[in-house]
Amino acid sequence: MKILHLTEHYLPFYGGVETAVHELCKRLVKDGFDVEVVCEREKGTAKHEIIDCVKVHRVLGLELIKLKYNVGRVAPAMLLSAIGTDANIVHAHSYGFFPTWVSMFTKKPKVITTHSDPTAKIYPLWDAFREIPIRLCDHVVATTEMEKRHLIRRGVRPENITVIPNGVTFPPPEAPELDFSPMILCVARLDVVHKGQDILLNAMPRVLSVVPDVTLFIVGSGDDLEKLKELSKKLRVKKNVEFQGAVDQSTKNLYLRNCDVFCVSPRTESFGIVYLEAMAYGKPIVTTKVGGVPEVVDDCAVLVPPNDPDSLADALAEMLTNRRRAENMGNRGLERVKRFGWNVIVKEYEQLYAKLEKRTRCMDYLNIPW
Repeated sequence: MKILHLTEHYLPFYGGVETAVHELCKRLVKDGFDVEVVCEREKGTAKHEIIDCVKVHRVLGLELIKLKYNVGRVAPAMLLSAIGTDANIVHAHSYGFFPTWVSMFTKKPKVITTHSDPTAKIYPLWDAFREIPIRLCDHVVATTEMEKRHLIRRGVRPENITVIPNGVTFPPPEAPELDFSPMILCVARLDVVHKGQDILLNAMPRVLSVVPDVTLFIVGSGDDLEKLKELSKKLRVKKNVEFQGAVDQSTKNLYLRNCDVFCVSPRTESFGIVYLEAMAYGKPIVTTKVGGVPEVVDDCAVLVPPNDPDSLADALAEMLTNRRRAENMGNRGLERVKRFGWNVIVKEYEQLYAKLEKRTRCMDYLNIPW
């Protein structure tokens, strides 16, 4: 069976969606599927490439309208690829972004994995119209039950939704130990509106009053880097904050292996693969109770209200000083994360593809338009 995946970005561009798509695709290939990925071409990348046996075709992206989070970008050649594909199934990623709009124009069975918090508000008009592709596709994959409930409220039929979570490599890759403690680690795109690093920085003075030698490592790139650096100066926590920028997977594993507490303080979040990665290393987690996060972390994290730096600070201080509680939480995470192994997740997608292909064959046999 041939699957065409449409996604805005792909490796070597690292993010939650890119990681999820690649981990899925490389395992599909291993299981005998013919897989092709079409994505936008990043600077310094090849037009055609094979990564872990996955065929990658990168096309020119254009900024049709300058909008936040690239929602105004288009890739005309991606549309042509979808229309002319000989794939059995077209699988688009990221709710409301260009790849999902492209999927509307193919006659093949269409799957969309949303990868986004349906409650997030960006532009009123975009928020109103982005549900069109998910209503018209043949099947929608939500990563959490929370997502599924919101999709139903937006008009998607419940029988057309399957909940398949994102996954994680388990056991995690080995990483050396660093002589650097105590350490709080935050890994997320530098986007304060959604990822909330400003909340974490505002929590730091209160954390430092309890644990004065702690260092916060902020990993990730984005438009808000300078804003966050200025905030760290204003709060007088600059010497306790290290901005690491974008890092490769091995460096991220190094930080995950050596941090004492993992913390992201998002205002919206659909899933968060990085929580699974932290759990795979047995790390206690402090985060906010938003979106699909409670479903992902369950009782393996301290959940605090969003936009509440004092509650966040108190939770961080507790995890840094109460080692028994932190260790117990980390151990619960190690057990929970086993159910999110990619080798388990890929089988759920394969079952969905087989179901859609069988339905297509039946409809073709009966001469019913798809």
